[in-house]
Amino acid sequence: MNKTNVYFVFPVFNESLNIPRVLEDLPRLKEIVSSVSSRTQFLFIDDGSTDDTVTQLRNAGYPDLHIISHPHNQGPGAAFQTAFSYLLANQLATDDLVITLEGDATSDPTYLKRMLHRTIEGDDIVLASPYLYGGGFSGVKAHRVFISHVANFLFKLILNTHGLATISCFFRIYRGKALLDLNARYPNAIVTSKGFDCAAEIILKAVRNKLSISEVPFKVDWSRRKGQPKMKIIKTTFAYFKLFFKFSSSKRDITLHENIDHPRS
Repeated sequence: MNKTNVYFVFPVFNESLNIPRVLEDLPRLKEIVSSVSSRTQFLFIDDGSTDDTVTQLRNAGYPDLHIISHPHNQGPGAAFQTAFSYLLANQLATDDLVITLEGDATSDPTYLKRMLHRTIEGDDIVLASPYLYGGGFSGVKAHRVFISHVANFLFKLILNTHGLATISCFFRIYRGKALLDLNARYPNAIVTSKGFDCAAEIILKAVRNKLSISEVPFKVDWSRRKGQPKMKIIKTTFAYFKLFFKFSSSKRDITLHENIDHPRS
């Protein structure tokens, strides 16, 4: 794989307590991708924060850090669409890598190296999955783990997506080709869901576009974050059901790389 541009995307909304930890992770993230990157950029999409999230980011003085702010809170889906639109408008190339992460510091850089290896092997989208062998949850409340399990179960049941373990985690790598293909089919509308169901919407559209998707084990560790989670469980559950019914008329199997834990990864 030739050296290319690598873009890190963080959606943030009132993450004042977590921004210091996120900023601490940036040098490590940059180091991990240094073997493949000719240029890195950290793109923060501020989704209408009312605390000092943006002030902290501006005062960090970190090179290659760019902030785009929404005038008011619109949801993580809108934040991702803003990021994708910005990158596509700025000459995103097919070999570029777009790495999306949680804005609350729960996307542990430890797992990025293995994800990166999958993109080098040619996968279009690589997901960090807590449901694979070697993954899991730490410090996450039981009812939130349950909701996540239910959402993933319904996704696989309704859409016949064999082999895919997770849909909800924001920690992912997209090849530029994947986003360019999705934008060609859904112009300026890769993401239309505003809430946390946006992660599932992207996968559903990737399935329709027959993109190759793989996963690596990932441990969700809430000890890395501070404050209360932003996801509203009941609202997100209904949003998942709405999304499932919208896409259930088009059942397709995902083109998967091997998801089983094995030495090559």
